[in-house]
Amino acid sequence: MVETITGIFLVLMFIALYMFFMFIVLNIKNRDKLFSYPKSKKKYKVSVLIPAYNEEESIKETIENVMALNYPKSLLEVIVINDGSTDKTKEVVKRLMTKYKGLTLLDKKNSGKADSLNEGIKISKGELIAVVDSDSFPSNNALEKMAGYFDDKDMGAVTSFVNIRNKSQNILARIQSLEYLILAWTRKMLDFIDSVYVTNGPLSVYRKEYLLEVGGFDPKSITEDIDITWNLLDHGYKTAMCLASRVSTVAPSKLKPWWRQRVRWGIGGFQVISKFKRSFFKKGMF
Repeated sequence: MVETITGIFLVLMFIALYMFFMFIVLNIKNRDKLFSYPKSKKKYKVSVLIPAYNEEESIKETIENVMALNYPKSLLEVIVINDGSTDKTKEVVKRLMTKYKGLTLLDKKNSGKADSLNEGIKISKGELIAVVDSDSFPSNNALEKMAGYFDDKDMGAVTSFVNIRNKSQNILARIQSLEYLILAWTRKMLDFIDSVYVTNGPLSVYRKEYLLEVGGFDPKSITEDIDITWNLLDHGYKTAMCLASRVSTVAPSKLKPWWRQRVRWGIGGFQVISKFKRSFFKKGMF
């Protein structure tokens, strides 16, 4: 028994050290390119989808941040998908529609985030689909810095650097702020070897054509952002991470919601691994 535990520990230690040194080597090799991004040769029509369920407290600021994006307004449409909210989310959005010409509300019965995004895609007119969580706030130039990646015809999705807005609230939020910083760094390292495995919910951009080809977001997956990334990779498309593109989000500040979030991430991760296990050694998957 002791020998087995020791063996498992040594294997895990080897994997951890291997990954650590791999990331260090990648960082040294690519340190001059950490914050670089391709300049777009064309202006893409972009549909920003904001799925919302009972987000009356944050939805106004999210929409205002999206509307303030440094991107041609003639090429930008914003669709809020109200997923059967029981609070005043719908009323807040309707008031903002009188202020912003490019804002649309899709009101529907509650069916989950993935299904809401799929419904939004159906009515969208953009060549690119940007997904923004309703408690997240993109920086002004976030979208502009991500668009250039899609000049590569094989690019299926690009994700951003997420930082914590409420990091000064308490110790749990501060710890998550450090965690998100490390996640962003490691994800950028994986970008250099074409292995970005998740496009986060706060802000990611997808090529609409490829989303439709792979069947959209899976309503059965509890981590639709991980699932869609693996699905795109499975179909041979590229994913990338733009460290220069920033979005802030509100992290759980209490232990119970934080624990629920992490359990969901963990179960969702295993769910995706099980779904795509046949593709682990498929050329181009990772």
